[in-house]
Amino acid sequence: MKTYKPKRNMGAVPADHTKSEKEMARKRGGSAMKKALQTGEQCGIFTAFIYWNPTYQELQGAMHLPPGIELPDLNKFAQEYISMGGYQRKPRWQRRGPRSKKALSEIQVNTSDTDEDNSEDMDVESPDSIVKDAGDQWCMVGENANSQEEVLHPQTINLSAMEKQTEDSGDNAAKQKEVLLLQELVTILKALICD
Repeated sequence: MKTYKPKRNMGAVPADHTKSEKEMARKRGGSAMKKALQTGEQCGIFTAFIYWNPTYQELQGAMHLPPGIELPDLNKFAQEYISMGGYQRKPRWQRRGPRSKKALSEIQVNTSDTDEDNSEDMDVESPDSIVKDAGDQWCMVGENANSQEEVLHPQTINLSAMEKQTEDSGDNAAKQKEVLLLQELVTILKALICD
């Protein structure tokens, strides 16, 4: 890192900085110089960082110029940068394509939030699947693509057995609430599919 002390007066540079501003410039300036050098060395590109150090009343900076690359016209760059109000370049607005919504491909319902592994899941793998009522049992039924016969999926939910299980358990209110929520979900699914 090189420190450049200007031979000419810098013009109207504010001399009254607070102690915290001077500390911040000292700490962040050194860090920014190191980052500029690291970026230039690791990427093999021209990098430069220059700042006014209010503690020493001088310009300080760091620069990396890889071999074979000419030094760009920094005066022209600084004039364009200042004339644009501090922005390096005009923002480019890219038109985005239409956003696609993801189709509902799977619905998963946990019938129990206990740590035991006896919870049953209901999966709807394709939008062609429908819910059928077989007495106290609800099961997922889909149509086979090759034939028109119905295929029972192994995820069968026995609601009456679940209700009996919740009556036997110690946490009846929570289990009954789960059963009611599951029944509502099945009713909603059935209504959606039938309509």
